[in-house]
Amino acid sequence: MRVKDWSSMIDSTASANDWRVVLNALSQSERAGMSVPRFEELRHAAIQTELKFLYVGLTRARKHIWIWDSSEKAQAMQTFWLRLRPSLITLCGPNDPIPQIAVESTAADWAKSGRLLFQKRLYVQSAFCFEKAGMEVETAIALAYQRRVEARKISSTHSSYLPAWKLAASSFRQAAVISVKSDEKRGLFSRAAECFLEISDHKAAADSFAAAADYTNAAINYRKAGCFDDALHVIQQHRSEINQAVAERIIRVVKLAYTKSCQFKEAEKLFEDPEEYLEFLEDLGLDDLRLQVLENMQRFDEAASLAISRGEIIKGIDFYLRSSNSDSKGTALKTLIDALWTKFSLGNPPPAQAETEELMGRARLVVEGHSEIEMFSAIQSQQVLKLTELGRFFVDHGSHTQALLALDCALRNPPALKVETLDKVIRFLEGYQIYGQQVRSLIRLQDSVKKAGIQKLLNFKPLPSVLGEEPHEYIVAPSSILRPDVFQLDANKRSLTAEGLVLDQEDLRGVIRHRLSCRYNQSLEQLHNLAMNIEALQPCTSFTMFGECHRPRCSQRHVDAKEVTLEVFNKRVRVHIQIIMLLDGMIPLLNSTEVVNKRNLQRIWLERLFTALHPHTPVLGSLPLLNVSLIPEYATALPIIKSWLEERMFTLFPLPVEWRFRSYMGGVISVSLMAFTLDHANARNYAPRTRCSWISLPALTRKESQRTVIEDCLVWLSGLDDHSLAAGVLFLKHIAITPTLPVDVNALVIYTERLAIHLIFNNRSGQLGQTTTSLGNITLPRSWIMYGLSQSSPHDYSQRTVLFVNAVGDLLDSLWRLRDAAGNRRPSNFIYEDADMSNISYNLRSLVISRLCRAIVLLGYNIPSGGLRNRILHVLGRYPDQHPHELFAEFVHPRHWSQLARAVRRTRLDSPNDELCQLVIGSESPGFRSVPGVLPVFFNSREELLRKMGFHISPLPKPIVSTLDPKAREFVPSALMAQLSNTAPGEEEDIDEETTEPLQEQEPVREALGVKPSEDEIAAADLICRLYRLRIEHRRSPRLGNHFFDRCLKESTKGKGGRMLEPRYLKYFLGPLPHLLA
Repeated sequence: MRVKDWSSMIDSTASANDWRVVLNALSQSERAGMSVPRFEELRHAAIQTELKFLYVGLTRARKHIWIWDSSEKAQAMQTFWLRLRPSLITLCGPNDPIPQIAVESTAADWAKSGRLLFQKRLYVQSAFCFEKAGMEVETAIALAYQRRVEARKISSTHSSYLPAWKLAASSFRQAAVISVKSDEKRGLFSRAAECFLEISDHKAAADSFAAAADYTNAAINYRKAGCFDDALHVIQQHRSEINQAVAERIIRVVKLAYTKSCQFKEAEKLFEDPEEYLEFLEDLGLDDLRLQVLENMQRFDEAASLAISRGEIIKGIDFYLRSSNSDSKGTALKTLIDALWTKFSLGNPPPAQAETEELMGRARLVVEGHSEIEMFSAIQSQQVLKLTELGRFFVDHGSHTQALLALDCALRNPPALKVETLDKVIRFLEGYQIYGQQVRSLIRLQDSVKKAGIQKLLNFKPLPSVLGEEPHEYIVAPSSILRPDVFQLDANKRSLTAEGLVLDQEDLRGVIRHRLSCRYNQSLEQLHNLAMNIEALQPCTSFTMFGECHRPRCSQRHVDAKEVTLEVFNKRVRVHIQIIMLLDGMIPLLNSTEVVNKRNLQRIWLERLFTALHPHTPVLGSLPLLNVSLIPEYATALPIIKSWLEERMFTLFPLPVEWRFRSYMGGVISVSLMAFTLDHANARNYAPRTRCSWISLPALTRKESQRTVIEDCLVWLSGLDDHSLAAGVLFLKHIAITPTLPVDVNALVIYTERLAIHLIFNNRSGQLGQTTTSLGNITLPRSWIMYGLSQSSPHDYSQRTVLFVNAVGDLLDSLWRLRDAAGNRRPSNFIYEDADMSNISYNLRSLVISRLCRAIVLLGYNIPSGGLRNRILHVLGRYPDQHPHELFAEFVHPRHWSQLARAVRRTRLDSPNDELCQLVIGSESPGFRSVPGVLPVFFNSREELLRKMGFHISPLPKPIVSTLDPKAREFVPSALMAQLSNTAPGEEEDIDEETTEPLQEQEPVREALGVKPSEDEIAAADLICRLYRLRIEHRRSPRLGNHFFDRCLKESTKGKGGRMLEPRYLKYFLGPLPHLLA
């Protein structure tokens, strides 16, 4: 080996003088005459380093070394070598011949050197040697390896990383192409593939692996590159040369790839049949691809079922619509409706239109005019009237679930009932009645949880169970109205899943009943609040009577008197009856708040019903004129009203709140009047047992007997003895003379008018007996006559008509003096619509005064008693003002009785609906002289009179008709008969100038109010007494109490069949049960 060294010292950092330090290595004799510097460590550090390099260069050579260096710095080393080993050194000058440096190598030498260098991974030098040797393939291989080395040195983040690996891979491929050795060729292609893998070029790598006959890796990389056709081709062409597991795995991927790219035909070829294809996709859970395959196969029904199971309702419906199956359209409709049910389940607010727009659009494609689709559309747009009509339609067709949803949504968004007409209110309440029936039917249903319709309505479903078994647990969806109630259950009774809350069917049934009951009760409370403000139920009395209303922002309906008809009166009462029926359907939840709430509702609506039946003016109607044939609900509602009246009678109590704000006396009068009118037989039994009949306050107690005046009222209404009328008059008198006793003036006026009716008819029956003749020439408003004919009280010989007139006179005095001479208000005990009477308008006060005046004038008009009439003249003559209101101007300051008789016949209180009637015995004859302002009613028997009065359609109790021969001649005193026949009614000559009735106000002798208890009541009281005593004994016996504790402890540890009790029973046995028993 020869080494050449060109000018190695010319670039030295040391100077020529520094280099001379090396001469110190010669002996003294050898360096004689030379100037040699002394060696210094720091100064000659560079010399030491360069000497090391020179040493390496010199020691590399095996035979010869040539040094070319003409610099002055080399002189020191030249001198050193010549003095030390002159025989080994040959100097060559410029003119000396150049020695032969090397011998030319052969191709074999180059090839050998190339392989040696290649083995030592000196690929550049190896390539040079192979090139010198003329070995093209080996040169290309060496260069490829060198490029791979260079690529490995580059960071993967460098921009030249990718090109370097591509160059290396290309170099290997080029070398493989020109190689003629098969093994070498495959190896080179494999190296090329490896280079391509370094840059994740799987397609090129797969091509290289395929060229290298490595078909397993070729298929793998084709699959990774997404070249599924190439991968499949490699596997199909070289199946035996590929790992079978790899081949199957790749084919599986190719199947998926073809399916995802919608190459269904190509994918189907890889399976034995289409079913295997579908099963393959199902096993992998690739439902999206399975849908596409089914659609490509035109198996639309299966595709629809799959889409719906995945929650893709719209897509599923579209598949059904594309199907040629005749049943598919019906299935699409059912699917569509089920999907809408999940959006519109009970209790959830209507979804946004965007959420249901697609479903509604498909609905129009599926069917036109479907009732359920119309219902969902109406719920979406909140069409209340449409929902109400649909609710009725569903009920008529037995679709109770749909009816319940439609009506619930309608009633939750009711129209503005405040300004609606009575017809619309009635229609709305009819829908409410249907709604209540549907709710109660569902609550009573024993297997409600198993009904598919109820599951849709309340958004729950059965938990899948073992095949063939009925589900015992149910999943309540998160959006279900039942969810909050389920959370109220014990934690051990429910569990949470991804779909919702799971609970037992018995617990679910209880939750359904409770939630629907609460919801229905809440809707009734909402109805109550709405109904309280309905203007049509509260006609403005001032506007009707006087054509004007001075109330600011009057909340009552202004109805002209010309528009008032009995039909409107019947509708108004019907609405009240409908509301009472609905509120009575409030489902009991067994809590104290509910009881108080229901009592409050009873009080309010019984007061309103009384006002509806007895308006503040007779022009608006009266109870006897009610036509029950126009009220379909009357027969069903009457038992409810009777029950309410009985409950209200038992709850009436003079509490301070009720005493002050709700008028206890007004409640007693109104409830008693309705109870004894609509349920006389029952009221006579329970009235004596009510608290109001015996509990009293000082203002309610009469000094003469120390009894409550409420008892007098109930005695009169009960008609228990022949002093009942006197008791009624004494009650009125007590109110009139007790200024500290608040009373509703409308109830008081109705009471006064009813009492006057009883006095008139009682007087007639006393003079003529219970005969048809006793009714002759009675002149009263039609409603008064009907009241009188319906009474069945015994004759009262202590009538107290004068006392009655005096009591009314005291009331009039109080009303006349509500304002002093200066017009200032005086506090009053009279209440008008929850307001002090002194605070209401003069028109309304005048209306009350005129009704009281008319009552006593009609009394004198029908009882020709001189003393009575004189008393009436005296009472009405006490009016303090010389300018009375026009409504009662003709009644006050009368000069003689005929003036009052004419006044009562032309009062504005009469109306075409309740005209003043004169009962005339016999048939109408041409010579009959009618009285102006009075309608004659001809009759020959009580039956005929009852028919003409309209008793067959009135709510009044039907009077008992005598069984005597109606054709028999009645006995009538001749003098009285002459009076009745020859004189105009009300103006006949007085029978007596002096009244036969004592004027002093003494109390009639009678027994206290009360009835003998029945045998059942005695037995019940005895049982209560015995149980109470037993209870007391239990409390006094500690040993007995210990016995219950021991027994419950024993049962809790033993349980049924020797097993432990269930946890839900165990807590009762170890908790409250022994305490309750002890």
